[in-house]
Amino acid sequence: MNFKTLFEDAGHKVKFIDKKNGKIKSSPLGMSWTTFFFGTFAPVFRGDWLGAFGVFCILVSTGYAVSPVIALIIQLVVAVFYNYIYISRLLSKGYEVYNTNDVELVKKHGYSVGSDAN
Repeated sequence: MNFKTLFEDAGHKVKFIDKKNGKIKSSPLGMSWTTFFFGTFAPVFRGDWLGAFGVFCILVSTGYAVSPVIALIIQLVVAVFYNYIYISRLLSKGYEVYNTNDVELVKKHGYSVGSDAN
């Protein structure tokens, strides 16, 4: 993960395609503001059930165990890492960047794509 690019390219969505079945998914790069504001609902709407379960477990367990200020900080940390983890899992499942113009942008954010994956 490249922390220098965390807030760069805000709102830029990158599309990924699974060439085996033609499924297309998209995700913004950098921090997941939707996860910060809406918690578990962001992964649910993406169909990312593993991510939704993880975010739910983290936010619920810390929300009850610590003070509201610490829980807010933990929610911020989850939002910072969620898109990175989601995109990394898409790439590990065999998804490829749909648009060749976005390959360099994805590489700039610290992902291994194309010939870098080996």
